[in-house]
Amino acid sequence: MSESTNEFTGATFLDAATCLRRGFAPLDKKRVKPVGKEGDAFKLYYELHGSDKPDARKIVFIMGLNSTCWGWHGQVRYFARQGYQVLAFDNRGVGYSDTPRGPYKTSEMAKDVVDLFDHLGWTSKDHSINVVGVSLGGMISQELGLLIPERIQSIVLTSTTANIVFRLPSLKALNMYVRITTGMVKTKEDLVTLAVKTLYPDSFLDKVGDYEPERGNRDYLEDEFLRRVNTGRPSTAMGRFSQISAGMFHRVKPERLEKLGRSIPAIGVITGNDDNLIYWKESEILKRYLGDVEYKVLQNGGHALPSQFRDEYNLFVESIVESSEGKAKAML
Repeated sequence: MSESTNEFTGATFLDAATCLRRGFAPLDKKRVKPVGKEGDAFKLYYELHGSDKPDARKIVFIMGLNSTCWGWHGQVRYFARQGYQVLAFDNRGVGYSDTPRGPYKTSEMAKDVVDLFDHLGWTSKDHSINVVGVSLGGMISQELGLLIPERIQSIVLTSTTANIVFRLPSLKALNMYVRITTGMVKTKEDLVTLAVKTLYPDSFLDKVGDYEPERGNRDYLEDEFLRRVNTGRPSTAMGRFSQISAGMFHRVKPERLEKLGRSIPAIGVITGNDDNLIYWKESEILKRYLGDVEYKVLQNGGHALPSQFRDEYNLFVESIVESSEGKAKAML
């Protein structure tokens, strides 16, 4: 594991008790051009949690559109305490990571992840890295698996798409994108309210007690989201637009999905049937072309499955990791 370019002591939302290291990983200057001839390399912010043993299971969580790695707090805490070495990071254009000039592509964002792996010494070609991506992070995960299949043990694709079939976004999705990108959302509180009601079904938000006894789910989630927003660094308009562009123009053709399915020891696809952002049938298309995958549809599940169904989601991810280990050895 190489030395961090900058150890970081700023605020975090992830579990300090499990944290091994926090810092910044430089992106390849030849690929992501710095500002000016002598400019510093753009950097990704990351946190490494859990076990520091060399033989610990490695798992990376890749977040979705305009969200920081702190959205994985329920997964980082669980897997770190299960003895995994857990990597979470902010994609380019969000959180503590830098914002190169856009627009972005998911294929380039996947190369950012490779730079991060190289920085951490996760370079072994023995199918040892487990990848979990949600939404835009799932799109990046597809490209990552095609880019370095020899390093990947398993992939879990959550609430995501290959964008093979063109679909108009839902009214709730359009409403959110338009309001955020045009500046109609004026306050952090308004942003949080909009995000929560888009990411989760109303039927779930109207329930009580899923997170805390006698506390409404909507109230709990809005409070948590607001604390995360107030803790971190606000994203720029360049970062927001550039990530949206990456998601809009992402496309993995059927033959590339088939190749991905053949190259990765185990793949899980999980979705919710009440997703306001990505139609759940997109996961059926992934399943069709990826081949032998573990497929799960969560009833009344929205877009943010890792937090809506935290325990069930964690067990699904863990089952994919465990099922991949024998298959990974057979592929060496």
